[in-house]
Amino acid sequence: MPLFCAAAALDAGLGHAAAARFGAPPAALRAAAPWNSAAVRLTRELDGAGFHRTLSLRVDAAGAVPAAAAAAAGPAACRLVLLQPLPSGLFADPYQLEDLRRTSPAAPRFELLGPLDLELPAPACQPTLLAVDLGPPQQQHGSAGAAAAAAGWEAEVPLHAKYAQPVSAGLGGWRWALSGSADIVVPAPWLLFHCPGGVGGLEAVASTRPAARGSSGSPAVEASNGEREEGDQLQEATNDQGQQQDLQEQQQEQGPERGHQEQGQQRDWLALQPPSNVPQLLWRVPVGNLDHAAAVAVATTAVSLACAGAIVWAALGSMRAGSKGGKAL
Repeated sequence: MPLFCAAAALDAGLGHAAAARFGAPPAALRAAAPWNSAAVRLTRELDGAGFHRTLSLRVDAAGAVPAAAAAAAGPAACRLVLLQPLPSGLFADPYQLEDLRRTSPAAPRFELLGPLDLELPAPACQPTLLAVDLGPPQQQHGSAGAAAAAAGWEAEVPLHAKYAQPVSAGLGGWRWALSGSADIVVPAPWLLFHCPGGVGGLEAVASTRPAARGSSGSPAVEASNGEREEGDQLQEATNDQGQQQDLQEQQQEQGPERGHQEQGQQRDWLALQPPSNVPQLLWRVPVGNLDHAAAVAVATTAVSLACAGAIVWAALGSMRAGSKGGKAL
């Protein structure tokens, strides 16, 4: 099936805006590394069918969350913010999220960023970003170490698909009458950890290798032959060095006090981007079949002419009945 909406990269402007909503410094996102698949496990499912479904996510830290933080309560506990990129073919309804938050106190905090028009079709829309504050990890009762090992975060996010651009299925025979369909790639979220007092205990969840990126800027799907795009990795490393240099220059211009403050904030935050081996999640939706255009035009014309003829016939009949009634009088 064709992909009418490929995986969307995390827009830098939307990502920094979302991070700022939760108090994270921009440098945390710029320093993001892919998470280590051995330490972090992401489980995603799409519940329901059609254009309105629920995205269920679970993030397991596999013991990487510091035991003291996992056992702590309130502000002392580490919390996780999901940054979920949404391509132009998907959107979250802000009114539905507001109602969910109002009717369910246990619902996470949602922040929707980017231009959103609920009525426009997918080709006329732009990608958006949904930030989900999951709070501290959900734990099982037991010791601090057991709580850290069982730490995990869960979320259920209602999402909706937009009408896609019609496609030409190219089907022959009786299959010509079938409707078309297309797949939307649901991007993997970025993870933004916040641990008061520092995220040093979370170093195990970060991979030492940069993420392989495709031409669109999004994490590329791992090839079957295991080849890596070394040129893209080198370019990404060069960009990271440039961003770090820019950050140092900004800190020098802002003064040592402001720079030390941002460094202290950055130590409390850890941003992780999805690695290249995250399985794809596809959302199949029906789309218009351009092969039906000629048949639909003929049928529409025939029905319109038949309806117009019926109206004219009824009008003539009414006129004849009126003329006969006049003569009878």
